[in-house]
Amino acid sequence: MAYDFPIAVCRIPFAYLPPVDLLAGLNEAQRRAVEHDSGPLVVLAGPGTGKTRLIIHRVAHMILEKGVKPEQVVALTFTVKACEQMRQRLGELLAQGGPAAAAQANLVNVHTYHGFGHRLIRRFADRLGLPSRPELIDSAQRKRLLRGLIQQDKHLSLMLGQGVDAAAEHAGAVIDALRDYAVDGAGAAAWAKEWGAKLARNEEGLDAAALAGAQAEQSIFEQTARLMVALEAQQRQRGWLSMSELITEPIRLLRS
Repeated sequence: MAYDFPIAVCRIPFAYLPPVDLLAGLNEAQRRAVEHDSGPLVVLAGPGTGKTRLIIHRVAHMILEKGVKPEQVVALTFTVKACEQMRQRLGELLAQGGPAAAAQANLVNVHTYHGFGHRLIRRFADRLGLPSRPELIDSAQRKRLLRGLIQQDKHLSLMLGQGVDAAAEHAGAVIDALRDYAVDGAGAAAWAKEWGAKLARNEEGLDAAALAGAQAEQSIFEQTARLMVALEAQQRQRGWLSMSELITEPIRLLRS
């Protein structure tokens, strides 16, 4: 017995796209980090453990599963190369959700720390007391400025016996280290004052020789902090920024 069945022919306007499994290939700890949704999260992991992969999947999860607007997401890394790889891999992952999802990858703020800081500074320069396009100076320009301040105002008097260049080199290294920890001149000066007060009370019970040595270190640091404050004032007056300030200035902006 034969049966005739009507056959309906239609044109499918788009290809069927299966849902993207954003947890595929992740271990249990990575899955928990990707899905975490109850406040700040810190992930501690060594080199080669899949941190970049985790971040990419977390960003994609926020966009595709949580409905977060891609332009509201910031993903930061250390080097330009790592930044480019993150942007490319995020695009490839979102592309599994279709062309519309893939296009959202370009809207995510994927930058280096310094690059994102530079964008914030240029956008809100007026709030930082800077021109709309501040000039980025190199280490040689900053050293000349430090030398001039040291000679003019006798900063770092305890080190001038070693020469102005040595004092400027020391100050530059300390200032860079402080800014790596997001400490500006005002913060350094406040910490120097607190350190001096603790030494005055000799809270650690140091003997006379050790106390004298610590007080000499504190005095040099305090003078360096005052030089840092003077340096920042000079740079703002001239509309200059050094590389390390691409970290500290945006933090100052966000805190204010």
